[in-house]
Amino acid sequence: MKKETQSQNKRGKHTDYDATSHVRDVNGHEIFKSNLLTSQFLSNYTGIQMLSGVKPEDIEDVSKRYQAFLGIEFESDTIKKVYLHRADGTPDREIYVISLIEHKSAVDYDVAMQLLRYMSVIWHDYKTKQNAIKKDANRRKSFRYPLIIPFVYYEGEDKWTADLHLKDRIEFAEEMSEYIPDFRYHVVSVHQYTNEELSEKGDEMALVMLINKIQNPGDWKKFTEEAKEFVNIVYEKAPEEIKEIIKEGVLGIV
Repeated sequence: MKKETQSQNKRGKHTDYDATSHVRDVNGHEIFKSNLLTSQFLSNYTGIQMLSGVKPEDIEDVSKRYQAFLGIEFESDTIKKVYLHRADGTPDREIYVISLIEHKSAVDYDVAMQLLRYMSVIWHDYKTKQNAIKKDANRRKSFRYPLIIPFVYYEGEDKWTADLHLKDRIEFAEEMSEYIPDFRYHVVSVHQYTNEELSEKGDEMALVMLINKIQNPGDWKKFTEEAKEFVNIVYEKAPEEIKEIIKEGVLGIV
């Protein structure tokens, strides 16, 4: 836990800013442990229509099952199983959502390969479970692996410049593209929204993102000037579990 806390409180460029005197970012792992915040993130911040109606009760955290295969370096990432529903409310299918939390200002250029490792483990585990139900299920023509949507939640100030496609990490990608596996991951950056845009969204996830935007004294000043009223309104209405998460991020505001 100590190692995780140290890595998540790095502030890159602003080493002279004592964040603890005002604010410290909301622990990303705590954010995505909350099904309420996860549902708001998926519904309101990804732009993916399939996820627009996701509710907290549709989400199951299965992170521990897969982190056991991948080691301690992945313990701050989360994997959620999301149960989709048809228009009439009846259950449809399940998909998986991977959320990697990038707190550092420096961009991690190997994120796509890290995500591939997760996806491979999830698909292998899914195959094993289906074969336990029906022998050689994966060998049937009708067998399908579940959809996995990978996300990066990015708090760094610098623009995310890593390639979004796996193939772009592999040599001869253009000449031999038909032989190279590929997928695209989705980056949601806290800095892609202004404070005003987040305030207009009006949910608890917006408040968390406002807090995580604070990287220096100027950000803190802007936050207190532009968002204090919004902070108070959202905090008052938030469930107790969310208030505890927010308290970890904000000192002296609420």
